[in-house]
Amino acid sequence: MRPPPFATADERNRFVAQIAEISLRYNKAMDSGDFANGQSLRRQMRAMTEEYYERLPLQAVSCCPYDQVPLFYRMDPWGLDGEWWNPDSKRDHPLPCRHFCTLRGAVNFNGKTPRGGDFDAFTGPEIPYVIPRLLGFDTMQAVIAKLPLPFGDAYTVGYFAERRPPVQQLAANWPAKHHSYVTAMGKAEFSFDNDPWDFDLDKWIAAGKLLWCPPESVTAAPVKGTPQDYPYRELRGKRERMVVSSAGVFGTGLPDGSFLSPYED
Repeated sequence: MRPPPFATADERNRFVAQIAEISLRYNKAMDSGDFANGQSLRRQMRAMTEEYYERLPLQAVSCCPYDQVPLFYRMDPWGLDGEWWNPDSKRDHPLPCRHFCTLRGAVNFNGKTPRGGDFDAFTGPEIPYVIPRLLGFDTMQAVIAKLPLPFGDAYTVGYFAERRPPVQQLAANWPAKHHSYVTAMGKAEFSFDNDPWDFDLDKWIAAGKLLWCPPESVTAAPVKGTPQDYPYRELRGKRERMVVSSAGVFGTGLPDGSFLSPYED
């Protein structure tokens, strides 16, 4: 039976701090050669991390333009120090509609300095973008939605298609760093994302390929309008990959489309 979700940000923050404290004790135990204690702490850390995921709230993050079914993620909206934002995390989300392909994202910090964890959180740029390669697929449409968060505003970009492309031709689900998938033959594979981004959204809106959820409701039917109707036209922010950790917030440039081998350092 799933435990109740975190009721408040303070409750979540205390729980995440407990996991971090056990992690520090684990590292000290292993460094000192106290392996028995280290393994015990590791089991505690693993059990608490599993509970953390189970207690994350369901959040509407997009809405399908074909059947108007909202897309829900079980996510951590309170801070980038939570394990959900770890790019290597294994996230458990409800089953989406049949049109859903992938979700991308951007986080505008609105001048704030977010608190990071002991990992690099790849939050995306600060303003929404599209991946032209994905929108090049027949029937593919993208939907932008705004999610107000305590540390800024997230802008998700959900990709939906009447005829979904093969899974290996899609892209990583935000905030993952690489695209993990299982082929039609049941083989687990992964690849690193390096598709170029396009911030010039007017042409995609005019072509009917880019829609948006009404700012007041992520679960409402997506709007297909004109470039002048787009509600986030005046949004400003950094147009590069942003990485957040306990060391600070850093820009790391833009993807350039070159092949990144998963087997090279």
